[in-house]
Amino acid sequence: MEDNGLTVETITVKHSISAFAYKFSAQGKTVVFSGDTAPCENIVTIAQNVDVLIIECSFPEAFGPNPVHCIPSQVGAIAQKAM
Repeated sequence: MEDNGLTVETITVKHSISAFAYKFSAQGKTVVFSGDTAPCENIVTIAQNVDVLIIECSFPEAFGPNPVHCIPSQVGAIAQKAM
């Protein structure tokens, strides 16, 4: 979607129900926001070279990988792949 200089893109991410990541672009700057997701290629794809990446990460590292949520080390790996 594009309106008045703002572009919004969406992509599905990995969760137990339908979930999306959103990319907002305006004036040469980009922000990606994803709520609940496990690591997946789609989040890396939409986050390529963005200025700000926001990913829900409500479980501590000590809980280990979760099938539908990221832990801190996974968020770091996603950010590195997206750079």
